[in-house]
Amino acid sequence: MTSTSLDRAPANARPTTERLRPEIQGLRAVAVALVFAYHLWPERLPGGFIGVDMFFVISGYLIIGHLVREIRDTGRIRLARFWERRARRILPLALVVLSVVAAATWFLSEGEDKVQYLEEIIASVFFVENWLLASNAVDYLRADYEPSPVQHFWSLAVEEQFYIFLPIVIALTALVMRRRGRIGYGPIRVVLVVLFVVSFIASVMISSSAGSVAYFATPIRLWEFLAGGLLSMAVISIGPALRGLLAISGTALVVFSAFGITGESSFPGWIAALPVVGTLLIIASGSSTWFARLSSLRPVLWVGGISYGVYLWHWPLIHFTPGQLDQIGLAPKIVIVVLALALASATKIWVEDPVRFSRRLQPALRPSIKVASAALLSMSLVAGAAFAGVLSVQREQAELLDYLASVESNDFPCFGAQAADPGYDCSAELDYPILPPLSTIRSDDANRAECWSGDSPASLNVCSLGPMEGYERRAIALGDSFNAALISAYELAAEENNWRIDVASRRSCAWSNAGTTAARSEDCLAWNQLVTNYLDTGPQYDLILTTAAGREPSDALVTGYREAWASATSATGAHIVVIATPPKSRPDHVECLKDNRDDMNASCSITRADAFKGIDGISVAAQSAENVSLVDLSRVICPGDPCLPVVGNAIIFRNGGHITRTFATTLGPYLAAELTVVDTGLR
Repeated sequence: MTSTSLDRAPANARPTTERLRPEIQGLRAVAVALVFAYHLWPERLPGGFIGVDMFFVISGYLIIGHLVREIRDTGRIRLARFWERRARRILPLALVVLSVVAAATWFLSEGEDKVQYLEEIIASVFFVENWLLASNAVDYLRADYEPSPVQHFWSLAVEEQFYIFLPIVIALTALVMRRRGRIGYGPIRVVLVVLFVVSFIASVMISSSAGSVAYFATPIRLWEFLAGGLLSMAVISIGPALRGLLAISGTALVVFSAFGITGESSFPGWIAALPVVGTLLIIASGSSTWFARLSSLRPVLWVGGISYGVYLWHWPLIHFTPGQLDQIGLAPKIVIVVLALALASATKIWVEDPVRFSRRLQPALRPSIKVASAALLSMSLVAGAAFAGVLSVQREQAELLDYLASVESNDFPCFGAQAADPGYDCSAELDYPILPPLSTIRSDDANRAECWSGDSPASLNVCSLGPMEGYERRAIALGDSFNAALISAYELAAEENNWRIDVASRRSCAWSNAGTTAARSEDCLAWNQLVTNYLDTGPQYDLILTTAAGREPSDALVTGYREAWASATSATGAHIVVIATPPKSRPDHVECLKDNRDDMNASCSITRADAFKGIDGISVAAQSAENVSLVDLSRVICPGDPCLPVVGNAIIFRNGGHITRTFATTLGPYLAAELTVVDTGLR
């Protein structure tokens, strides 16, 4: 194979992007099919999400190729005209889908979900959904939010940001070339290569340490577009046999990526080069290979032609289908596929093409101004409606939260844990609603930013609860998110006992020399070292409280607990108080509660055997350790069999094992009493 730059192209050579070849449509059809299949059958096609990467390469190939040819033909890029064409191509269908999803969200979703979805719709309207998702991915307080019906708009946002950034870069480079009297595309190619290298290196480095951010960040994804763009700037001259080999090799790479790459891979990173190179090879193979001939078949051309619509429609259809995805049978999934194809075809005929090819928006009468005005107006209407919905839901939530605050502050009898206490007669029906409101249950978290170290191994955030002076005992509570979930209980216990209780927590990180059973163990060990240094050199504590998730511990983790406790006791003299891991809730806890509002306890309970299934490693470690006391609050969390999701009109869990702030508050008096017993025994 030989390649020649555009600077030295032979007279009879044609750029590879002169026309839209059938293999491009074939690649689009394959890409959208992979994404669709991945969303319907993720366990069978774990790497189907690489279809998005294929779209990125295709977009870079076509767009950069178009821009370079415009410079070749006119010496400049008409940016306004380029963006106007992009707006006519992208906006109409995107806004129609977002409007339909907004209406569906209003009628089919509620509370916290509704607010999240409408906020993401607004972000999608202005093509910043990728940055919102990146922000939420690193925000622990929003990390367990459900995927929204417009989450897939993140890739469209990345593309639109590429459409804004790259033309400006290329236009400025061309302007400098022209002023310096340079001829040829060498400087443009150099700029693109530099950007490609920087973006690829950043992708490799950041994907391994901050994969969630890397996945959504435009600069990290830029190299995929540029790979296609650099190919478009090459004139390729190869023989038929080698073209066929390129098509076979490219297809093999794409297929391997779809089945071999998984959600556990450090993606995008270097491994994203597999589908990217595969796509490049298929494009480079040209229009005379077996792949191109297959792509010329009418069904393939049809799917490729409506691939944009299929991509936009398929995920909302999946999202709003009743039931869990793994419980949906084959027939409903086939219906989803048919509906997506039908909607994509219909909206192409009645929405996309009429706007895209409108005579009124052709170059005669300043189309850029017309399109810009129509685009801004349409975007503002959709975003404005979504924003009004957000405000409406937030007002409803505020009223419920005000009621919740009054219930907690006025010590309503038999609310929460008190209803499970045999010392109280709680047989009468309670006259206040079940709290927290289901609309805010996922955010009913006692955790606080000042107490939380997040994912950063280099920080140890410590907050203080209770009196800051004149206190009788000083304690610190250490552990993972289960520890953070008890902050409201710690606060009430501190006030009742006149103690000062400091709190320090880190995501998925037990206080143990073994770190954690979860991922990021090296970072967790680093955090534990910070804890050790703090205990050695910081305030003098009388007691150290700790709790952790996990009912399937390793022997190393149990040993790590004991080692950490023994070291702290030896260095500080503090007594260790272990709070037993709470029982589990149902895996579909929140969904069950929402679907069974009238009989939550009857429909959403879990057997005691399942709730306490496995071995509570931190309790096992406490039972045979010296200078360690075990506190078990299970008697008021699950006093009988089955374990109920609602006790005393208080919902116990906000997800699979984290206690709600509301119920944790009602645990405060019981934790205070247990700590008093421990403290009395030490005197």
